[in-house]
Amino acid sequence: MPHGLNSALKKADQHKNGPNSVLEDSHFLQTMWLTEERRCTILMFQILLLVRLLLRIEAQHNNRLNYIGSVESYTNLCPLGPHHKNEPSAEPGLVDICHEWAERSCCTADTLKKSQTGLIYNFDHSHCNQTMSEKCEAIFKRDLCFYQCSPNLGPWMIRSERKVGTERMYAAPLCMSDCNEWWEACRHEQTCVENWSYEFDWSTGRNMCPEGRDCLSFEQVYGNASQFCHAVWDGSWTATSSSQCLHFLEGKVPNILKHNHDVAVAQANVILKRLRDARSHSMSVEGTKLLISLFCFSLIRFRVSVN
Repeated sequence: MPHGLNSALKKADQHKNGPNSVLEDSHFLQTMWLTEERRCTILMFQILLLVRLLLRIEAQHNNRLNYIGSVESYTNLCPLGPHHKNEPSAEPGLVDICHEWAERSCCTADTLKKSQTGLIYNFDHSHCNQTMSEKCEAIFKRDLCFYQCSPNLGPWMIRSERKVGTERMYAAPLCMSDCNEWWEACRHEQTCVENWSYEFDWSTGRNMCPEGRDCLSFEQVYGNASQFCHAVWDGSWTATSSSQCLHFLEGKVPNILKHNHDVAVAQANVILKRLRDARSHSMSVEGTKLLISLFCFSLIRFRVSVN
Protein backbone atom coordinates (compact mmCIF):
# COMPACT_ATOMS: atom_id res chain seq x y z
CA MET A 1 0.00 0.00 0.00
CA PRO A 2 1.36 3.49 -0.83
CA HIS A 3 2.81 5.30 2.17
CA GLY A 4 0.37 8.20 1.74
CA LEU A 5 -2.68 5.95 1.79
CA ASN A 6 -1.35 4.04 4.82
CA SER A 7 -1.04 7.32 6.74
CA ALA A 8 -4.49 8.30 5.56
CA LEU A 9 -6.03 5.13 6.97
CA LYS A 10 -4.37 5.68 10.33
CA LYS A 11 -5.75 9.22 10.49
CA ALA A 12 -9.15 7.93 9.42
CA ASP A 13 -9.14 5.50 12.37
CA GLN A 14 -8.36 8.37 14.73
CA HIS A 15 -11.43 10.33 13.55
CA LYS A 16 -13.91 7.48 13.10
CA ASN A 17 -15.96 8.44 16.16
CA GLY A 18 -16.50 12.08 15.07
CA PRO A 19 -19.95 13.42 14.10
CA ASN A 20 -19.08 13.67 10.41
CA SER A 21 -16.53 10.88 10.40
CA VAL A 22 -17.73 9.12 7.25
CA LEU A 23 -17.73 12.24 5.08
CA GLU A 24 -14.45 13.51 6.53
CA ASP A 25 -12.71 10.18 6.06
CA SER A 26 -13.97 9.88 2.50
CA HIS A 27 -12.76 13.38 1.63
CA PHE A 28 -9.41 12.78 3.34
CA LEU A 29 -8.80 9.52 1.49
CA GLN A 30 -9.75 11.12 -1.84
CA THR A 31 -7.31 13.98 -1.19
CA MET A 32 -4.49 11.59 -0.33
CA TRP A 33 -5.23 9.51 -3.43
CA LEU A 34 -5.01 12.61 -5.65
CA THR A 35 -1.72 13.50 -3.95
CA GLU A 36 -0.30 10.08 -4.80
CA GLU A 37 -1.55 10.49 -8.37
CA ARG A 38 0.24 13.83 -8.69
CA ARG A 39 3.45 12.33 -7.39
CA CYS A 40 3.21 9.50 -9.91
CA THR A 41 2.57 12.00 -12.71
CA ILE A 42 5.62 14.05 -11.73
CA LEU A 43 7.75 10.91 -11.51
CA MET A 44 6.62 9.75 -14.95
CA PHE A 45 7.37 13.20 -16.38
CA GLN A 46 10.88 13.08 -14.90
CA ILE A 47 11.44 9.59 -16.33
CA LEU A 48 10.30 10.68 -19.80
CA LEU A 49 12.67 13.66 -19.69
CA LEU A 50 15.54 11.35 -18.71
CA VAL A 51 14.74 8.87 -21.50
CA ARG A 52 14.60 11.69 -24.05
CA LEU A 53 17.95 13.01 -22.85
CA LEU A 54 19.54 9.55 -23.04
CA LEU A 55 18.22 9.01 -26.59
CA ARG A 56 19.62 12.37 -27.68
CA ILE A 57 23.01 11.56 -26.13
CA GLU A 58 23.04 8.16 -27.86
CA ALA A 59 22.22 9.71 -31.27
CA GLN A 60 24.97 12.29 -30.88
CA HIS A 61 27.41 9.63 -29.70
CA ASN A 62 26.83 7.58 -32.87
CA ASN A 63 27.55 10.58 -35.12
CA ARG A 64 31.31 10.96 -35.48
CA LEU A 65 30.84 14.37 -37.10
CA ASN A 66 29.95 15.73 -33.64
CA TYR A 67 33.47 14.95 -32.42
CA ILE A 68 35.58 16.62 -35.09
CA GLY A 69 37.78 19.09 -33.26
CA SER A 70 40.55 20.11 -35.63
CA VAL A 71 41.11 21.56 -39.07
CA GLU A 72 43.19 18.53 -40.02
CA SER A 73 40.31 16.18 -39.21
CA TYR A 74 37.88 18.21 -41.32
CA THR A 75 40.21 18.18 -44.33
CA ASN A 76 41.16 14.50 -44.19
CA LEU A 77 37.75 12.90 -44.00
CA CYS A 78 36.15 10.37 -46.30
CA PRO A 79 32.36 9.84 -46.18
CA LEU A 80 31.24 6.68 -44.40
CA GLY A 81 30.02 4.26 -47.02
CA PRO A 82 30.82 1.03 -48.84
CA HIS A 83 32.35 2.81 -51.84
CA HIS A 84 34.80 5.11 -50.05
CA LYS A 85 38.13 4.51 -48.36
CA ASN A 86 38.36 4.77 -44.57
CA GLU A 87 40.79 7.65 -44.99
CA PRO A 88 42.35 9.50 -47.94
CA SER A 89 45.57 8.21 -49.46
CA ALA A 90 47.49 8.31 -52.73
CA GLU A 91 45.81 6.50 -55.63
CA PRO A 92 48.25 6.33 -58.59
CA GLY A 93 45.75 4.29 -60.60
CA LEU A 94 43.45 7.30 -60.99
CA VAL A 95 43.93 8.41 -64.58
CA ASP A 96 41.97 10.11 -67.33
CA ILE A 97 38.89 11.96 -66.12
CA CYS A 98 39.68 11.87 -62.37
CA HIS A 99 43.48 12.17 -62.39
CA GLU A 100 43.53 15.37 -60.26
CA TRP A 101 42.63 13.34 -57.16
CA ALA A 102 45.41 10.73 -57.56
CA GLU A 103 47.68 12.43 -54.99
CA ARG A 104 45.16 12.16 -52.13
CA SER A 105 41.92 10.34 -52.72
CA CYS A 106 38.94 8.82 -50.91
CA CYS A 107 38.25 6.42 -53.79
CA THR A 108 40.13 3.50 -55.25
CA ALA A 109 40.78 3.31 -58.98
CA ASP A 110 38.75 0.11 -59.22
CA THR A 111 35.73 1.53 -57.37
CA LEU A 112 35.77 4.68 -59.48
CA LYS A 113 35.98 2.70 -62.71
CA LYS A 114 32.94 0.64 -61.68
CA SER A 115 30.96 3.71 -60.62
CA GLN A 116 31.76 5.57 -63.84
CA THR A 117 30.48 2.65 -65.91
CA GLY A 118 27.32 2.27 -63.83
CA LEU A 119 28.30 -1.03 -62.19
CA ILE A 120 27.94 0.31 -58.62
CA TYR A 121 25.08 2.76 -58.57
CA ASN A 122 23.31 1.35 -61.64
CA PHE A 123 22.38 4.90 -62.60
CA ASP A 124 21.33 5.81 -66.13
CA HIS A 125 21.81 9.44 -67.16
CA SER A 126 19.79 8.75 -70.32
CA HIS A 127 16.61 7.80 -68.46
CA CYS A 128 14.29 9.60 -70.89
CA ASN A 129 14.89 7.43 -73.96
CA GLN A 130 17.16 10.14 -75.30
CA THR A 131 20.89 9.57 -75.14
CA MET A 132 22.62 12.24 -73.07
CA SER A 133 25.25 14.21 -74.97
CA GLU A 134 28.89 13.24 -74.36
CA LYS A 135 29.71 16.76 -73.15
CA CYS A 136 26.97 16.76 -70.52
CA GLU A 137 27.68 13.22 -69.35
CA ALA A 138 31.40 14.00 -69.05
CA ILE A 139 30.62 16.79 -66.56
CA PHE A 140 28.37 14.49 -64.54
CA LYS A 141 31.30 12.07 -64.40
CA ARG A 142 33.56 14.87 -63.14
CA ASP A 143 30.96 15.60 -60.48
CA LEU A 144 31.12 11.92 -59.53
CA CYS A 145 34.93 12.16 -59.33
CA PHE A 146 34.53 14.89 -56.73
CA TYR A 147 31.91 12.98 -54.72
CA GLN A 148 33.84 9.70 -54.74
CA CYS A 149 37.39 10.95 -54.39
CA SER A 150 37.58 14.34 -52.67
CA PRO A 151 39.21 14.30 -49.20
CA ASN A 152 37.98 17.82 -48.45
CA LEU A 153 34.26 17.28 -47.87
CA GLY A 154 34.47 17.40 -44.06
CA PRO A 155 33.17 20.95 -43.51
CA TRP A 156 30.04 20.19 -45.59
CA MET A 157 29.43 16.62 -44.50
CA ILE A 158 26.21 15.62 -42.73
CA ARG A 159 24.74 12.40 -41.37
CA SER A 160 22.34 10.82 -43.87
CA GLU A 161 20.98 7.29 -43.62
CA ARG A 162 21.07 6.05 -47.21
CA LYS A 163 21.85 2.74 -48.88
CA VAL A 164 24.89 4.22 -50.62
CA GLY A 165 26.35 5.58 -47.38
CA THR A 166 25.57 7.11 -43.99
CA GLU A 167 27.21 10.47 -44.74
CA ARG A 168 26.95 12.92 -47.62
CA MET A 169 27.90 16.48 -48.48
CA TYR A 170 25.28 19.19 -48.25
CA ALA A 171 25.30 22.82 -49.48
CA ALA A 172 28.93 22.64 -50.55
CA PRO A 173 29.84 25.95 -52.27
CA LEU A 174 30.26 25.18 -55.98
CA CYS A 175 32.04 27.89 -57.95
CA MET A 176 29.55 29.65 -60.22
CA SER A 177 31.84 29.18 -63.22
CA ASP A 178 31.64 25.39 -62.79
CA CYS A 179 27.88 25.52 -62.31
CA ASN A 180 27.37 27.67 -65.41
CA GLU A 181 29.51 25.38 -67.57
CA TRP A 182 27.63 22.34 -66.28
CA TRP A 183 24.31 24.04 -67.03
CA GLU A 184 25.29 25.15 -70.54
CA ALA A 185 26.41 21.62 -71.38
CA CYS A 186 23.19 20.04 -70.09
CA ARG A 187 20.36 22.58 -70.33
CA HIS A 188 18.83 20.93 -73.42
CA GLU A 189 18.98 17.38 -72.00
CA GLN A 190 15.85 15.57 -70.84
CA THR A 191 14.73 14.43 -67.39
CA CYS A 192 11.46 13.57 -65.65
CA VAL A 193 12.33 14.48 -62.06
CA GLU A 194 14.02 17.42 -60.36
CA ASN A 195 15.73 15.60 -57.48
CA TRP A 196 17.83 12.74 -58.83
CA SER A 197 18.65 11.43 -55.37
CA TYR A 198 15.10 10.61 -54.28
CA GLU A 199 12.44 10.99 -56.97
CA PHE A 200 13.25 8.13 -59.35
CA ASP A 201 11.48 4.78 -59.36
CA TRP A 202 14.05 2.12 -58.38
CA SER A 203 11.69 -0.87 -58.34
CA THR A 204 13.64 -2.55 -61.16
CA GLY A 205 17.02 -1.89 -59.55
CA ARG A 206 17.75 0.94 -61.98
CA ASN A 207 16.55 4.54 -61.99
CA MET A 208 13.38 4.95 -64.04
CA CYS A 209 10.86 7.73 -64.48
CA PRO A 210 7.94 7.42 -62.03
CA GLU A 211 4.61 6.57 -63.59
CA GLY A 212 2.85 9.63 -64.93
CA ARG A 213 5.96 11.84 -65.01
CA ASP A 214 6.71 13.39 -68.40
CA CYS A 215 10.19 14.00 -69.75
CA LEU A 216 11.04 17.68 -70.09
CA SER A 217 14.16 19.66 -70.87
CA PHE A 218 16.44 20.69 -68.00
CA GLU A 219 15.46 24.28 -68.79
CA GLN A 220 11.81 23.46 -68.15
CA VAL A 221 12.52 21.46 -64.98
CA TYR A 222 15.16 23.67 -63.31
CA GLY A 223 14.85 27.06 -64.95
CA ASN A 224 18.40 28.27 -64.32
CA ALA A 225 21.93 27.18 -63.50
CA SER A 226 21.82 27.82 -59.74
CA GLN A 227 18.60 25.85 -59.25
CA PHE A 228 19.92 22.98 -61.35
CA CYS A 229 23.21 22.67 -59.45
CA HIS A 230 21.44 22.79 -56.11
CA ALA A 231 18.44 20.56 -56.82
CA VAL A 232 19.78 17.78 -59.03
CA TRP A 233 21.57 15.99 -56.14
CA ASP A 234 19.24 16.99 -53.31
CA GLY A 235 21.08 20.12 -52.20
CA SER A 236 24.60 18.70 -52.29
CA TRP A 237 25.77 21.84 -54.09
CA THR A 238 25.03 25.53 -53.66
CA ALA A 239 26.35 27.69 -56.51
CA THR A 240 28.19 30.80 -55.36
CA SER A 241 30.20 33.69 -56.78
CA SER A 242 32.39 33.80 -53.66
CA SER A 243 36.10 33.13 -54.06
CA GLN A 244 35.75 30.57 -51.25
CA CYS A 245 34.20 27.99 -53.54
CA LEU A 246 34.97 24.47 -54.71
CA HIS A 247 35.93 23.43 -58.24
CA PHE A 248 35.48 20.05 -59.87
CA LEU A 249 35.93 21.02 -63.54
CA GLU A 250 39.31 20.85 -65.20
CA GLY A 251 41.16 24.03 -66.14
CA LYS A 252 39.51 26.37 -63.61
CA VAL A 253 42.52 26.51 -61.28
CA PRO A 254 46.11 25.22 -61.62
CA ASN A 255 45.61 22.57 -58.92
CA ILE A 256 42.07 21.50 -57.98
CA LEU A 257 43.18 19.44 -54.96
CA LYS A 258 45.19 22.31 -53.43
CA HIS A 259 42.52 24.92 -54.16
CA ASN A 260 39.73 22.85 -52.63
CA HIS A 261 41.93 22.00 -49.64
CA ASP A 262 42.52 25.70 -48.94
CA VAL A 263 38.77 26.41 -49.17
CA ALA A 264 38.03 23.51 -46.80
CA VAL A 265 40.64 24.76 -44.30
CA ALA A 266 39.05 28.21 -44.26
CA GLN A 267 35.57 26.76 -43.72
CA ALA A 268 36.83 24.38 -41.03
CA ASN A 269 38.26 27.33 -39.10
CA VAL A 270 34.91 29.14 -39.36
CA ILE A 271 33.05 26.07 -38.04
CA LEU A 272 35.46 25.49 -35.15
CA LYS A 273 35.23 29.13 -34.04
CA ARG A 274 31.43 28.97 -34.22
CA LEU A 275 31.43 25.79 -32.12
CA ARG A 276 33.70 27.34 -29.48
CA ASP A 277 31.45 30.39 -29.22
CA ALA A 278 28.32 28.22 -29.09
CA ARG A 279 29.71 25.99 -26.35
CA SER A 280 30.68 29.00 -24.26
CA HIS A 281 27.17 30.46 -24.60
CA SER A 282 25.54 27.08 -24.12
CA MET A 283 27.25 26.48 -20.77
CA SER A 284 25.76 29.64 -19.24
CA VAL A 285 22.33 29.03 -20.79
CA GLU A 286 22.20 25.39 -19.70
CA GLY A 287 23.29 26.34 -16.20
CA THR A 288 20.41 28.81 -15.96
CA LYS A 289 17.95 26.23 -17.33
CA LEU A 290 19.13 23.69 -14.75
CA LEU A 291 18.61 26.10 -11.86
CA ILE A 292 15.13 27.01 -13.12
CA SER A 293 14.22 23.32 -13.54
CA LEU A 294 15.40 22.47 -10.04
CA PHE A 295 13.44 25.39 -8.61
CA CYS A 296 10.27 24.36 -10.47
CA PHE A 297 10.53 20.73 -9.35
CA SER A 298 11.17 21.84 -5.76
CA LEU A 299 8.13 24.12 -5.90
CA ILE A 300 5.93 21.35 -7.30
CA ARG A 301 7.08 18.89 -4.63
CA PHE A 302 6.45 21.49 -1.92
CA ARG A 303 2.91 22.16 -3.16
CA VAL A 304 2.18 18.43 -3.39
CA SER A 305 3.41 17.84 0.17
CA VAL A 306 1.33 20.76 1.46
CA ASN A 307 -1.80 19.47 -0.26
